Amino acid sequence: MKATTRFIISLIWYGMIGLAVAASFGVDVSSVILGSAFASVIIGLAAQTVLSNVLAGLALLISKPVKIGDRVTIATWQFGSVFPTYPPKFFSQDILINGFTGSILEIKLMYTFISDDENAVLAIPNNIILSSSRFRTYRDKIVTTVRFPVKNMDVDSAKMKAKKAVERCPMVVEHKILIDEVYQDSYVLKIIALCKGNRQEVCRSEILESMLKEFSNSAT
Repeated sequence: MKATTRFIISLIWYGMIGLAVAASFGVDVSSVILGSAFASVIIGLAAQTVLSNVLAGLALLISKPVKIGDRVTIATWQFGSVFPTYPPKFFSQDILINGFTGSILEIKLMYTFISDDENAVLAIPNNIILSSSRFRTYRDKIVTTVRFPVKNMDVDSAKMKAKKAVERCPMVVEHKILIDEVYQDSYVLKIIALCKGNRQEVCRSEILESMLKEFSNSAT
């Protein structure tokens, strides 16, 4: 950031010196300024995307809405929210944010680099970062939601078993267990857990595995 500021100041300073030298040799400075302004307009129109990315990069570096290491979801206006469906094919009340999710590796003038959950590095133009909605999560913790269908068991017993199963998961820091859906012969437990790390699928897998073991023991 300091190097960029010094470069801009130096550019302006040398430009002023150049105009002063040209004026000392009798050059019509007003014509030079007018020609430079016209050329700047043409170049600006031709390089609008580049300039918007650079200006957005400066804004990101100054205002710091996100920082290196933050886990974020970048959702642009082109993509709306979507409702997911989960087995056993009931309609979920959750909303998924459709966008790019990952951890910020580096913020430069033109691009912000984000590492996704597959360790692929995404280079997102800074004007998209600046104009998008940014959803930031904990750096070292993430909230995970797990649904688990239950049949032929009273609610209190099921919640007790779910509590034992979740408390056995090393990744889970805090949790709560709710009744999410009720059907004629079954219901769905909803576990909302605050987990260590920033990978939802890893924590969800750990909770589901523990739940399956706990409930399969009761069935045998």
